Amino acid sequence: MCVQYLTEYHPLWLDPDLLPGPSLLDQMEPRDEAWLAVDPEADLEWHPPATRSPAVAAVAIVDGLRLGEGQALLSEGDAEVLHTFLAHARGRPPRDRKVREALAALCRHIASIPSMPPHLADEYATRARVLSKPLEAPVPAAPPPAEEAPAVEEPTAPAMDEMDWILGPEPTVTPPAKPAPAEEPEEFEELVPSGPPPSEEIPPPVPGPGPGPPPEPEPEPEPELEAIRPSGEDRRRTEDALRSAEETAAKAVEESARLSEMRSELEREKEQVTTWVQRQSKDLEAKESQILERARTIEERVAEVLAKEQEAVAKVSELEAKERDVRQRIEWAEKDERRRGVMEFLDTVPGMTIRTAKAITNAFPDIESLRGAEIRALTQCEGVTEALAKEIRALTAPEALEAPMDLREQAHLLLEDGDNEGALRVIEQHLREHADDETAWFDKAELMVMLERPSEALHCYNRVLDLNRGNRQAWYEKANLLFGAGRLADAIDCLKEVLRLDPAKAADILLKAEQLRIDGKFNDAALLFQTVLDVDPENQRAALGLGDTLMALGDADAAEALVTRAIGKDPANAGALYRKGALLNRKGRWGAAIQLYNRAIALQWDYPDPWIGKGEIYLKQEKAKDALECFDKALGFASESVPAWLGKAQAHWALEEKDTAQACLNRALQLAPESPAVKEVADLFESVEEAIHVEPEELPADFKAFIEAVEPEKEETETLLQLAEMALEGGDAEMALMRYDQALGKDPRSPDAWTGKGIALQYQEKYAEALTCYDRALAIRPGHDLATKWRETCKKRLEAVW
Repeated sequence: MCVQYLTEYHPLWLDPDLLPGPSLLDQMEPRDEAWLAVDPEADLEWHPPATRSPAVAAVAIVDGLRLGEGQALLSEGDAEVLHTFLAHARGRPPRDRKVREALAALCRHIASIPSMPPHLADEYATRARVLSKPLEAPVPAAPPPAEEAPAVEEPTAPAMDEMDWILGPEPTVTPPAKPAPAEEPEEFEELVPSGPPPSEEIPPPVPGPGPGPPPEPEPEPEPELEAIRPSGEDRRRTEDALRSAEETAAKAVEESARLSEMRSELEREKEQVTTWVQRQSKDLEAKESQILERARTIEERVAEVLAKEQEAVAKVSELEAKERDVRQRIEWAEKDERRRGVMEFLDTVPGMTIRTAKAITNAFPDIESLRGAEIRALTQCEGVTEALAKEIRALTAPEALEAPMDLREQAHLLLEDGDNEGALRVIEQHLREHADDETAWFDKAELMVMLERPSEALHCYNRVLDLNRGNRQAWYEKANLLFGAGRLADAIDCLKEVLRLDPAKAADILLKAEQLRIDGKFNDAALLFQTVLDVDPENQRAALGLGDTLMALGDADAAEALVTRAIGKDPANAGALYRKGALLNRKGRWGAAIQLYNRAIALQWDYPDPWIGKGEIYLKQEKAKDALECFDKALGFASESVPAWLGKAQAHWALEEKDTAQACLNRALQLAPESPAVKEVADLFESVEEAIHVEPEELPADFKAFIEAVEPEKEETETLLQLAEMALEGGDAEMALMRYDQALGKDPRSPDAWTGKGIALQYQEKYAEALTCYDRALAIRPGHDLATKWRETCKKRLEAVW
């Protein structure tokens, strides 16, 4: 029925190139019309334009788009206007020449649509040909002959054919008295046969009045036989009438046979159309199944691509690690190349031995440093005499021997003797004579630092940098002075210049940053770590150090972002995995934290920090023996680790081994007597000892917290829920179920507890019981998001099982 509706009333919908949007006429016709009044002083009046008739609108679209002359693109609005025009033409055939031409052009366009079914395209092409023929004026009927003919019954008018709406109703013609052979009808005009001529019936005699007395017979004359017999002309007329009636009946029979044949042909075409529609429906169903199969195949391929992408990420990480290794080897090779150059140069010095050359190369690994070495510095090397040092100096810097070096040597001697003021006077005298001596300015800067005159030292370093912008040591020392003066922005700029000149200095800067972090100067440490990351974003050590510093400052989110990025770049980084576990431990996600600690331990067995982290979590979970084992492992790798000794003390205390716990605490006090963590544990042990002889209501808050940590049966509902979630994350559904039951024992109307119990039961594939728990949770709190989501999942599993 849908296909029949489309083909009869909306054929343009079968065009796949139909554009979305309104009709072209909506954009072309004016919005309003101006009406002028007779009064010249009156204002203009704007009125909406009159609505176009369907025929006028269709003619405008056909003329504007030149339909029927080639392929044209129609919009959905244009199609609706043309469909309305077709419907009106079906009900009221057009007589106007322009409208008929537009209708013929529209039929040609519909027939030319590539996706139009063949039978429908042929039908519309035929309609276009019929509409293209000019209308013929009705031929007036010939006047009837004078003589009368036998009356012929008029045939019943046939029903309007499906093409009659194109040609219009036939003009009424007075039937002639004598039927004449009609001309051949048009191509699609039905001819309804007229019925056979009715036979002439002789009316029965009308009965007269009843019998009366018989009258007397009167004598009548004998009728003449000649008068009774019909004449020859009457017989001829009768024969002609009978002959014409027989011819009319024969033609009616022929027309009836032809119409029956046409009707059977139409039925056959209808069956063909029905078969074609069914075949197309089956093809569409087959294509739909193929599309679904392709969709499933695409999903599988997407999964394969994701797996390959993960493999590619792993390979990229491996390649990055190899690249770093190659880069380090290149740096070592470059260093070896520079050292080889120094060795080759020393081989040309007379009296040089291999042992002495190695000692000099270790002290001065490149030619530049050897060229800047003083005689006194060379004599400090093993096997170097003063004469040999002067010989080396003469070969490396012959121009330096010509300069008056006596004042500088004298200044160095005064510095060794501790006469800083005398050394300063000698260096200043030397600088007055040689103002562009870079080394002298550097020596003066160091001397000013020793004399605690940082502003003058800073001036000297600036003078050195004016003479040589590439002196990385001057930049580094200047950054130290600026840090001490609190000029952090200028210090950061200096450190960036140092890293630009010598990226190997990043290790020194990171060492200083880590020392600042250990000393509690977190802001300064964060600045140094960030400086290294600005220059080298791939430096994992700087990223992890900055994460530790931000964690100490309380910015856990930023620290987690840095650690996550480090893990993404190097999934085998044990330090990053440990720090990620520590962050999860802070959030209370103990199961996930333990998994990360285990991964870090698997990568680096002798890494003590993950062992300590595991032990702290086991203490929170009241697994004192497991915690003690972890702390012993950590102490086996780092015997002076204060957190390990503190954790071991708490584990022994939980096992009621108080003497051993006190011994471990004393060891921690020896290692770090000023540590706040050590003092906290010591105060806690003292408060517990004092609380033994005090009434329960007088116990301190710290002791109550400690007892609550040791006795899980007194925990509140929220703590039990956290323990249950941790057990679920660790894969222990039985433990989680027990914790949820404990929480429900304390608060039977907790929707979170009922939901968690349902999840634990669903893990054990007890779907019916889990569904009951979800229903209880939703009854307590309608709209509970977690319960709703898990209930839908459980319901689907139950339906799949049934």
